[in-house]
Amino acid sequence: MKKVLEAPAMLVVMRVAQMTKAHPKTDFTHRCARCHEPVGIFPSGQRLLREQPNVEIVCDGCAGDTTAIMLAGEALPGVRQEARESVDFDFTKKQPS
Repeated sequence: MKKVLEAPAMLVVMRVAQMTKAHPKTDFTHRCARCHEPVGIFPSGQRLLREQPNVEIVCDGCAGDTTAIMLAGEALPGVRQEARESVDFDFTKKQPS
Protein backbone atom coordinates (compact mmCIF):
# COMPACT_ATOMS: atom_id res chain seq x y z
CA MET A 1 0.00 0.00 0.00
CA LYS A 2 1.35 3.42 -0.97
CA LYS A 3 1.76 6.01 1.76
CA VAL A 4 -0.51 9.01 1.16
CA LEU A 5 0.99 12.37 2.07
CA GLU A 6 -0.95 15.44 3.05
CA ALA A 7 -0.23 18.45 0.83
CA PRO A 8 2.86 20.04 2.37
CA ALA A 9 2.90 23.74 3.12
CA MET A 10 6.58 23.98 2.25
CA LEU A 11 9.42 22.11 0.65
CA VAL A 12 12.46 22.36 2.93
CA VAL A 13 15.71 22.29 0.96
CA MET A 14 19.37 23.08 1.58
CA ARG A 15 21.12 26.32 0.73
CA VAL A 16 23.66 25.81 -2.05
CA ALA A 17 26.42 27.23 0.16
CA GLN A 18 25.83 24.46 2.73
CA MET A 19 25.68 21.53 0.33
CA THR A 20 28.55 19.03 0.47
CA LYS A 21 26.78 16.40 -1.66
CA ALA A 22 24.37 16.79 -4.55
CA HIS A 23 22.42 14.49 -6.83
CA PRO A 24 23.59 14.84 -10.46
CA LYS A 25 20.10 16.08 -11.41
CA THR A 26 19.82 18.69 -8.64
CA ASP A 27 18.04 21.88 -9.75
CA PHE A 28 19.93 25.03 -8.72
CA THR A 29 17.58 27.57 -10.31
CA HIS A 30 15.45 28.31 -7.23
CA ARG A 31 15.86 30.57 -4.19
CA CYS A 32 14.46 30.40 -0.68
CA ALA A 33 11.15 32.26 -0.50
CA ARG A 34 12.21 33.91 2.77
CA CYS A 35 15.94 34.79 2.63
CA HIS A 36 16.37 34.53 -1.16
CA GLU A 37 19.54 32.44 -0.89
CA PRO A 38 20.13 29.97 -3.77
CA VAL A 39 18.98 26.43 -2.95
CA GLY A 40 19.36 22.96 -4.45
CA ILE A 41 16.32 20.80 -5.14
CA PHE A 42 16.78 17.06 -5.62
CA PRO A 43 14.61 15.23 -8.22
CA SER A 44 12.03 14.10 -5.62
CA GLY A 45 11.49 17.75 -4.63
CA GLN A 46 11.24 18.71 -8.30
CA ARG A 47 8.49 16.11 -8.76
CA LEU A 48 6.66 17.51 -5.74
CA LEU A 49 6.85 21.04 -7.21
CA ARG A 50 5.44 19.82 -10.53
CA GLU A 51 2.55 18.11 -8.74
CA GLN A 52 1.96 20.95 -6.26
CA PRO A 53 3.37 24.15 -7.78
CA ASN A 54 2.10 26.39 -4.94
CA VAL A 55 4.35 24.77 -2.32
CA GLU A 56 6.66 27.34 -0.71
CA ILE A 57 10.39 26.61 -1.18
CA VAL A 58 12.18 27.32 2.12
CA CYS A 59 15.81 26.66 3.05
CA ASP A 60 16.53 24.66 6.19
CA GLY A 61 17.93 27.78 7.88
CA CYS A 62 14.67 29.70 7.51
CA ALA A 63 12.43 26.72 8.25
CA GLY A 64 13.56 26.56 11.88
CA ASP A 65 13.07 23.23 13.65
CA THR A 66 12.54 20.93 10.69
CA THR A 67 12.86 17.59 12.48
CA ALA A 68 9.24 16.60 11.81
CA ILE A 69 9.32 18.06 8.29
CA MET A 70 12.53 16.21 7.44
CA LEU A 71 11.11 12.93 8.72
CA ALA A 72 8.00 13.45 6.60
CA GLY A 73 10.24 14.36 3.65
CA GLU A 74 11.80 10.91 3.76
CA ALA A 75 8.40 9.62 2.66
CA LEU A 76 8.81 11.33 -0.73
CA PRO A 77 9.37 8.62 -3.33
CA GLY A 78 13.02 8.38 -4.30
CA VAL A 79 14.59 10.38 -1.45
CA ARG A 80 16.71 7.56 -0.06
CA GLN A 81 17.84 6.41 -3.52
CA GLU A 82 18.80 9.99 -4.43
CA ALA A 83 20.94 10.21 -1.30
CA ARG A 84 22.82 7.08 -2.38
CA GLU A 85 23.32 8.56 -5.88
CA SER A 86 24.64 11.89 -4.59
CA VAL A 87 28.24 12.90 -5.21
CA ASP A 88 30.66 15.41 -3.70
CA PHE A 89 29.60 18.96 -4.48
CA ASP A 90 31.60 22.15 -5.08
CA PHE A 91 29.20 24.98 -4.24
CA THR A 92 31.57 27.58 -5.68
CA LYS A 93 30.90 26.06 -9.12
CA LYS A 94 27.26 25.13 -8.33
CA GLN A 95 27.78 21.66 -9.74
CA PRO A 96 28.73 18.17 -8.65
CA SER A 97 32.49 17.64 -8.76
